[in-house]
Amino acid sequence: LTPSFVPPPDSDPSPNDSITAPPPLDYEQIATSSGSTLPGPGVDVLPTAEPLAPAPRGEALTARVQEARHALQLASNRDAILKQLLIAASHFFEYTALFAIAGKEARGLRAQGPGASSAELPELRIPLDLASPFAKVVGTGTHHLARLRASGVEGGIAQDLKRPTGHKALFLPISVRGRPVLLLFGDRGDEDVTPSSLV
Repeated sequence: LTPSFVPPPDSDPSPNDSITAPPPLDYEQIATSSGSTLPGPGVDVLPTAEPLAPAPRGEALTARVQEARHALQLASNRDAILKQLLIAASHFFEYTALFAIAGKEARGLRAQGPGASSAELPELRIPLDLASPFAKVVGTGTHHLARLRASGVEGGIAQDLKRPTGHKALFLPISVRGRPVLLLFGDRGDEDVTPSSLV
């Protein structure tokens, strides 16, 4: 399991893709459900990230990516893998959240940066049968740059993540044997994530 950050196409969804379905009536209950069997007490929480700094480039970035790949190869369990993914993503994003794909929803696992914490994220459930960038990348298995809108399901998700809307973020599915099992969300706060910021 060694994902790589390949610059995605720098394009917005088509007009049809930009229509966001209204949130389900029970979205608030879905988002605040605490019935998760995912990481709870005893799972170490990464420290809050420092203020956003320019992403490393050139040899510095190459060295950090190699270090992350080596650490992933040595990871002996799921929590170690998640931690190394977040450490690697912190070189590119102000805030990163990881979700497990389970049926028709994405369940919060771990987070890094100023926003919903690793302790809060397991309470978040994102419906994948309603239109959103999360549902799109899980359905296609392909990464995508998109903006979270302030209304509908996306507005509720952004509120739960404690993150701003209206700026491009990376939505990256991580697959095993061709099936998405994890989803990485990464943003740069009040800046757009662009292909050039990922290299």
